Amino acid sequence: MEETLNSERLRDEVFYRFSQQGESKLIHLLRLEAKPEHQVAICMIGDCDTADSDRRLVVTEFSANGERDLKEFPFSGKGLADAFRHHFEIQTEDSQEAYLTRLLNLESGDTSLVDDKGSRVECEITAFVELELKDRFDIDLPPAKARKLSNEISIVDLSLTYDDGSDNYESFSPSDEHIQLRKVEFCAAQDGSENGRITGLLFRIYPCNPSLLSSISEDDIDDDFKRLHSCASRFLDEVMSVEFGIRSLDCLIEGIDSGSDVFSISASGSSGSTFEDEDEDWDEDDED
Repeated sequence: MEETLNSERLRDEVFYRFSQQGESKLIHLLRLEAKPEHQVAICMIGDCDTADSDRRLVVTEFSANGERDLKEFPFSGKGLADAFRHHFEIQTEDSQEAYLTRLLNLESGDTSLVDDKGSRVECEITAFVELELKDRFDIDLPPAKARKLSNEISIVDLSLTYDDGSDNYESFSPSDEHIQLRKVEFCAAQDGSENGRITGLLFRIYPCNPSLLSSISEDDIDDDFKRLHSCASRFLDEVMSVEFGIRSLDCLIEGIDSGSDVFSISASGSSGSTFEDEDEDWDEDDED
């Protein structure tokens, strides 16, 4: 475990998490049980505008009586390693193997798939992400095509870009079979031009074909869907951009670009964290 505690990657990823907090002790890292009805976590004193030299790491106890700071450490690589060691010694929830797994999860740097407890985010097989048009937008919809659109309509070639909570935007392109159209409303231009208008659109994205939910397991859900679902569950309320096509029995409208921030997004179904300690035969004499 010592090698991981002194890992520069772990330090960088943990400090990145702390740098996102808006106020002191907003993030409770590795909040684990220490004794009945008492938990301990590693926190940062300071915020994103505080200089590193003025920040401090602190192991804090949480109980029904409130919170109590147990021990402070410098905001440095050595300080973080010492904070982890002290925290591990006073928590009672994890073996060394389980605690190490949490650290390795944090070291991965995927804040969308690993929570502040070092557990991997999972979601139910029945979970879905729902996108709804907030405002109408114009599309290339000649009247001739509008007349050919039947009730047998589906969303195809979907690609969306969203804020994943980091410095970069994430892209997601599900299979057509994973999309369920719930509502679409459109009209052709009244002046005979080649512009039409979508006035309402609501669809869901599932982790698989909705008709096959009973035949797959949560292990089959890919990380791209979990990441989108996690973000929509925690903080995401609109999508930056959406591109898609509309297919009916008689025609195909390709390359529809909604522009930015015209779709709201929400997530349904549990998006929680699971923690697996796979090696139950851990040897307590193994310090690595």
